[in-house]
Amino acid sequence: MPQDRDPRRIRVTCPHCGASASAPAEFVGRRVKCAAEGCRQSFELRAPADPPPERPQPSRPPRGPGGEPAPTLPQPPERTFFQDTVASNPGEVRFNPIQWQRHHPLPFVAAVAAAVVAVLLWVGLTMAGHSGGIPTKDGGETPIWLFAPACLATLAFFTWTHARRFKSGDANPGVVVALNPTLLAVATDLTQGAGEFPAVRILRINLKTSAGEPLRVGSRVPTVALYAQPHDKQAGHWSDFAPVPVEYGTSNPQVVQRVLASFPDEQYDFLEHALSQIEQPFQPGLYALWSTPGKAPGRKINKPADF
Repeated sequence: MPQDRDPRRIRVTCPHCGASASAPAEFVGRRVKCAAEGCRQSFELRAPADPPPERPQPSRPPRGPGGEPAPTLPQPPERTFFQDTVASNPGEVRFNPIQWQRHHPLPFVAAVAAAVVAVLLWVGLTMAGHSGGIPTKDGGETPIWLFAPACLATLAFFTWTHARRFKSGDANPGVVVALNPTLLAVATDLTQGAGEFPAVRILRINLKTSAGEPLRVGSRVPTVALYAQPHDKQAGHWSDFAPVPVEYGTSNPQVVQRVLASFPDEQYDFLEHALSQIEQPFQPGLYALWSTPGKAPGRKINKPADF
């Protein structure tokens, strides 16, 4: 990861919460998302008017009155905008429910079938002279037909959730790492603003092509993701993220190409390096790539204690 002294990075202040951070200079003019906990609002990244002067480094450590090295104050953790938090498609990937159903037909079919069965059952019972309701504890009845709008409302809620993912979710680069079944590896940083917590999620996808090309090992597939709340608020990172291919939500090849073009090659270099730390053959799951005492990078996260 590039350091703050890298001239290719600039200082950024979130206009929504005031959090200070650093970001790659090449992202000036793009929309980014604040990584601070409780914010994550998107805004346009602008170049600073006057970059801060470089602080001169002493030729040797300062000495105290007795000649011993003077104590140095610990530096606060630096907030960084990881490149993967750049939302290259906020509000630009219009969610197509029909496209989603093509890849996930079961929930739609189940909800519609349950609604139809509820209505037909109510009609049949009513025509047969029955009440067409389910008795309740207070002696009343709940009409069976009410299950139909309940099923459709549930379907509408999940559709709204997916639309939100494609509208405001973070765009992340993905690479196919296996076929039959097709496994996709997606890289991100789970940081909530302080420190860096790189991670990779490997997931199964039911795509045969991407951007009009047949999938093969090494194919690049753009994704969007939402992040899960941390198990421990003091951890400083999200507990998980859920990427899905952009083509699950749109059939527009121009949108897919636009999201693909938003990822610099450095992100794929990082993903390739990350995969070298994960045990093969690859298995679906979340893998942490930062070191903690007694835990090496590339470990699979099965429970909160694994972090």
